[in-house]
Amino acid sequence: MDHVRIETDRLLLRPFTHDDELALFDLQSRPDVTRYLMYEPLDKQAAREALERNMTLRFEADGDRITLAGVEKVSSDFVGEFVLILRDREHRCGEVGYVLHPDQHGKGYATEGAREMLRLGFVEFLKGEWTDESRLRDIGGGMAGCGVVKGFFLASDARKNPFTTPPRGGTRRT
Repeated sequence: MDHVRIETDRLLLRPFTHDDELALFDLQSRPDVTRYLMYEPLDKQAAREALERNMTLRFEADGDRITLAGVEKVSSDFVGEFVLILRDREHRCGEVGYVLHPDQHGKGYATEGAREMLRLGFVEFLKGEWTDESRLRDIGGGMAGCGVVKGFFLASDARKNPFTTPPRGGTRRT
């Protein structure tokens, strides 16, 4: 799966390499970035470990993920990371997310990259029609622009999908 490379009009989404270590550390060590994520700012060692995880691309079993580095095609500047996570293979459920460097906010890169990750998940890997659950219900609210992960599922599986209803008495964490 190391061959996964996606080109959009402005972005190249490609597997992470060891050359991305400083850019990934710069991104994941920032409090203004990690405040919306499920972890605190990373030190160099933790960022190095995250890079190693990001370099492992699998999409076969529950919990597998594909995390791609997003770079501008013209400048080769690191934009951020785009992730596709397989949550439930049986029900064809997963998540798409992104974490963008603050210098890259407001340029439409999140939409451009996330659209391609959705396509990769359902057209390439699960071979079916997909629907973005955020079209059905506003999951992330105003947080969507901050890289909040969105859930998705095949429309044909919506009735049996365990992820479509928020937990009782709480909000759905995405």
